[in-house]
Amino acid sequence: MECREQFEQILAEFGEKLGAKLELADDRCNFIVDGTVEVEIDYYDDADSLVAWSTVGELPEDRFSAARAFALLSLNELGAFRAGFALAMDAETRRVVAHDRRGADAIDSADRLAVWIDALVDLVKSVRSDFAKRFPYSDDEDADGKEA
Repeated sequence: MECREQFEQILAEFGEKLGAKLELADDRCNFIVDGTVEVEIDYYDDADSLVAWSTVGELPEDRFSAARAFALLSLNELGAFRAGFALAMDAETRRVVAHDRRGADAIDSADRLAVWIDALVDLVKSVRSDFAKRFPYSDDEDADGKEA
């Protein structure tokens, strides 16, 4: 059986556990976990590899941007403890994503896929929570909650 066919079967089994029909369409599959984290898995035929990713959020362009970017870079140092996921930011959209690339043969069961996706979801929730604690004020307020 080819890697892609095997992964498609595993994805379908994983979908059953989530209570959703999951399949690759145009080499990708999107689904939502816990009603808050949208996950995308992209399949690359040329290398039989997968990329799982999710948007963490967007960094506004404001006077706190440097602090937020530095916080993201600091969190990236923990990637080794997050099942290999890394954080990245698209400079144009300022969208922050968590992502990881694996060989399709490394995801050899629905349980292994579930562990990988759970790690992604946990990371996204953790970063969102961390940023809510580090930057609880709006962009119109300073760190003391006073209008800028």
